[in-house]
Amino acid sequence: MAKDVNIRTLRPLNAETQLHRQQGLLTSVECFYVRNHFSIPESWPGLVVDGAVERRLELGINDIRRMPRQTLTVTLECAGNGRAFQRPQAEGVQWGIGAVGTAEFTGTLLSPLLKRARIKPGAIEVLFVGADQGVPERQSNDEEAEPIHFARSLPLEDALNADVLLAYEMNGQPLWAEHGAPLRLIVPRRYAVAAVKWLVRVSVLASRFHGYYQATHYVFEDGTHEPEPLGRIAVRSIITAPEVGAKLEKGQACTIRGYSWSGIAPVTRVEVSTNGGRAWLRAEVSAAASDYEWVEWQATWTPTAAGTYRLMARATDAAHNRQPRQARWNRLGYANNSVVPIAISVR
Repeated sequence: MAKDVNIRTLRPLNAETQLHRQQGLLTSVECFYVRNHFSIPESWPGLVVDGAVERRLELGINDIRRMPRQTLTVTLECAGNGRAFQRPQAEGVQWGIGAVGTAEFTGTLLSPLLKRARIKPGAIEVLFVGADQGVPERQSNDEEAEPIHFARSLPLEDALNADVLLAYEMNGQPLWAEHGAPLRLIVPRRYAVAAVKWLVRVSVLASRFHGYYQATHYVFEDGTHEPEPLGRIAVRSIITAPEVGAKLEKGQACTIRGYSWSGIAPVTRVEVSTNGGRAWLRAEVSAAASDYEWVEWQATWTPTAAGTYRLMARATDAAHNRQPRQARWNRLGYANNSVVPIAISVR
């Protein structure tokens, strides 16, 4: 089990990365956040590809491992990351801003497998079902509630994207149980709710999927529009150094560093404030190593007076999306990419 994480719930296991432990572009498996909805499955029966296809497929993990290998470096972020900072508060796991991480995922691409099954005309979506099952938390007091599997769908054109991956390795080692072993989905740029773990079924659909985790949960619902399933990751930054509560010395240079990412367009600018957002200085941003991972940035600051400071970082992407001081409120607290201040002291 992941050891260097902050536990949010034990049953099911939910834990977030300790941000000060993030060193380099990759997050170690031991430090990688965990998001589960039900207990970790005790067995995995294999993968079935069915639905609106001409050829039903049944595959074991060795069958999948024999297919062409592909490795992608991808930043995964839980849609609830930052929920604890939404006001008014939303129900659900009260994530800080550590429900995010970047890893190298190795597996085989989904698209050739779907083409091998030969998709029938009229198909519009692809459904992904995990082996994990149970009664959703919001229905736990309903005696008539039936257990369900965790399941999400993607539009067919997105599922056929060249870089949607069936992954069985993470950072060069077999997936850990809490990260979806032996097989999980990786969907770059989308919130990690799309990255179904313990994947047992891929079903091609000729109609829209309206399951619980598609139409009721993991939707953006602000009371002004119809609820929308979550899609691409909103632009965001985290500060990893100095850590919350750090004590610095007056007159001594300090390196403020962290990471920024966006599922919509590449990050082009990161700014840092040391006075709670009254003024901003531009950070030095590393070149993106690939299309799907965060960038590392840093800025040097020398405090000239003792006191308490609120450090902030905000990112802007190539589509001109900039991290807001206050994100749009929504009932379930999703996609809260607000700037989060880090309090430190100078003596």
